[in-house]
Amino acid sequence: RNVTFVGDSILRHLYHAACRLMGDTDAGAYNTSLGKWSDFSRVYGTTALEYRWAPFVGNLTIVVERLSADDEGPDLLVIGGGAWDRLHMYNTPEEQQALRYAVEALAKDLDRIKSKLPVVWVTPTKINSWALNTDQKRENIREEQMRELRLLYGDAGIYDAVSFVLNGSSFTADRVAESYDGVHYPLAVYNSGAQILMNAADWLLPVDDEDEDEEF
Repeated sequence: RNVTFVGDSILRHLYHAACRLMGDTDAGAYNTSLGKWSDFSRVYGTTALEYRWAPFVGNLTIVVERLSADDEGPDLLVIGGGAWDRLHMYNTPEEQQALRYAVEALAKDLDRIKSKLPVVWVTPTKINSWALNTDQKRENIREEQMRELRLLYGDAGIYDAVSFVLNGSSFTADRVAESYDGVHYPLAVYNSGAQILMNAADWLLPVDDEDEDEEF
């Protein structure tokens, strides 16, 4: 199968966690020589995993539109975001309304592409508000603010538009104190999210006819 992850650093961590579940134990290891805002791809036998950096909802829309027009797209799309928009583009009533319109438009695009390939939406993980390390983050992405943003995405139709929702706040709820910068977690925490995703892939991914006919 070919699985594409699209989004911010949360999606990047989930991508690396999925690679670790494939046996690549060094995937996602801390390495300051690698660009944080880079794309990645790895192939394990007949399985290809890809990550595309897309932090803002506008970036997500561009990627979804390209995948919609691509006849050779992935078998599964894992996508998510929200924190960057809340951090950088949510300071005025005009920006807030513009974000809602953009999320509603993304929901429509995801609903259309869902008929072509399964789509998983990943909600932002829990924020450790006390650990946020810049004034801008403390002013804009505290947990209570991100909770409102998760509700906004739901009201705008994102959760109804996709095949499955991976609730980031659920698999991090008991580990908030371990978030060392307020946003990110130790690598093992993302392994839990990736395991939930892979369990869901059992029914999200279509079964090949050859697999159905195979006798055991």
